[in-house]
Amino acid sequence: MKTSKFGRVWSADRIQAIGAAALALTLWSAGASAQLQNGSFTSLGGLNASQSQLGGPNGALPNWALSGGNSSGIDCVMINPNGGGNFSATTATPMCGTSYGAPAGANHTYASFTQTIPTLPIAYTGNILVADAFTSFSEAVQQQVTGLTPNASYALKFYYTGAQQSGFTGSSQDMWTVGYGNTSATNSTSTPAITIPDAGTSVQPWQLETINFVSSSTGGQFIRFLGNGNAIANEPPFMLLADVTLTKNTVPEPATIALLGAGLTGLYWARRRSRGPAPTA
Repeated sequence: MKTSKFGRVWSADRIQAIGAAALALTLWSAGASAQLQNGSFTSLGGLNASQSQLGGPNGALPNWALSGGNSSGIDCVMINPNGGGNFSATTATPMCGTSYGAPAGANHTYASFTQTIPTLPIAYTGNILVADAFTSFSEAVQQQVTGLTPNASYALKFYYTGAQQSGFTGSSQDMWTVGYGNTSATNSTSTPAITIPDAGTSVQPWQLETINFVSSSTGGQFIRFLGNGNAIANEPPFMLLADVTLTKNTVPEPATIALLGAGLTGLYWARRRSRGPAPTA
């Protein structure tokens, strides 16, 4: 028998039951930190405020790589967009840097958005990934994630919206197609489509999306984002991506559930015994 700090005498079996229940709850609630690297796009390598096109001469975005698609498409990083609150449409917020170096040797232009992009609904201080949504020019951005628990459940979370480039018009329905699996194309899920409006029309608020998947048996995983939609030629909409995280879901294992049940059952019977037999009439 042991005495608690409140002076109550506890039996050994009750202490064991409490320990089992506490251990089970700890195992149940323990998750895993994000395994995805550079999900805020703040690690930029050679990119800077004047040149952030991923396919340009300084196109290094550590842990991410371009995959497939059209190398003439635009994939870039909007640097520090939340520094001044809402984004400025055509004056202070260049889409791919103040000296945007277009891919494939095209003209260097100052590319910006027609619409003012709303502030993210989170305390997010990272950068924003910008990618062509027009199918003929879209190119995927992907990374290979390692260190995952084989056959475990993970949640991929991110914010997304879209906007139209200055100097162009046209409305379209666009989305991110997200690939995941042993290769970047093993499985894919598309986000709900959003309307990228015509010039001068308010852009849609940021949407939070969660994609749950089971990791491969090897513990590795490709994560891939590809802009997609139904825009027609010369109406180049862009998808925006921010705050990408990958976290292990806190689903209890069967053994953990059994341990929790045993602990709670032990607590129940220990409490019954401590009260003694019920009075009889």
